[in-house]
Amino acid sequence: MDTRHILLATDLSSSSWRAIPHAARLAYLDGGDVTIAHASAGTDGAAAATALSAIREGLEQMDVTARCESLTGPPVDALLRLCKDRDIGVLVVTKHGENATGQTLGSVTFDLVRRSTVPVLVAHDPVTYEDPAVARPAHWDRILVTTDFSSASHSGVTTAAKLCQQVGATLEILTVIVDARCPLHVTAKDVEWATPPEELNVWRARSESLLNEMAASWPDLDVETRAVCAHEAGAAIVAAALEGSAGLIVVPAHGRGRVEAILLGSTSERVLQLSPLPVLVLRGGRFGG
Repeated sequence: MDTRHILLATDLSSSSWRAIPHAARLAYLDGGDVTIAHASAGTDGAAAATALSAIREGLEQMDVTARCESLTGPPVDALLRLCKDRDIGVLVVTKHGENATGQTLGSVTFDLVRRSTVPVLVAHDPVTYEDPAVARPAHWDRILVTTDFSSASHSGVTTAAKLCQQVGATLEILTVIVDARCPLHVTAKDVEWATPPEELNVWRARSESLLNEMAASWPDLDVETRAVCAHEAGAAIVAAALEGSAGLIVVPAHGRGRVEAILLGSTSERVLQLSPLPVLVLRGGRFGG
C-alpha cells in the first residue's frame, strides 16, 4: 500500500474531522503528505477556505505536510480525478456528515468505495473534534483483517501484516464460514456456540490449517487467527473486531475463495454499514505492497 500521497476528503462538517487522525497516521508510515480536498459548489468560498486552512494547520501541528484543494463538480467524480492527477495512494473519508448541497457524506463514501482504484479508509470513530487543532494521530494497537483465502484477500493480509509491522500492532486474521442455521443477529461469542454440520466442521478445520500457515509467514509479528461460523459474514466480522478491541478493520473489496460461502465484495459494504470502527477497504492491484 502506497502511503506517500494521502487524500483526505472532507465536507467541512465537524464529523468529517474524525478522519484527520487516520490521515496523519497513514502519512507517518512513509513520511507522506496529505491533500485536503473539498468538493461542493454550494459552500461559501471564504468559509470553505477558512475551514480547510484549519484542517491543514491541525495536520501541520502533527508534523504532516498538507495542502488544500477546493474542487468543483460532483464530489465523487472530482475526488477520483484528483486521486489520478496526484497519484494518490490512499483515500481517507468519514462515514457520516452532510455537505452543503444536501448530499450525505455517507452516500459519497459508499460511491467512492465502489469506484475507487486505490484503498479507502473510512473513519467511523465516535469522537467528534470541535477543533482540528486538537486531533492527534490515530493509534491502531490491534488490526483485524478478513480473508477468504483468495489471491485478493491474501494480498490484503500481506498489507495488514506490513501495516502492523510499521505501527507495532497485533494482527488478527479472521475468516467467516457462513452457516445458514445461525441466528440472524449474533455476537462473536454466539457464533462460537453454533454447532455446524459435518461439512462445516471440515471447512472449519481446513480454514484453521490455512490460517495457521498464514500466521507462520509472519514469525516476527504477534498474530492471532480465528475461523468462525455465522449466518452473515459482515456482522460476524464487526462483532469479532469489537470483541477483540481492534482499532482498525481491513477488508479486501472483492474476491471469492475456497471457503465458498463468503463473498468479500458484498461483505465489505456490510462491514462499512455496521462498523463503529475505522475500516480500510483495499481496492485495485496496488494494495499488496
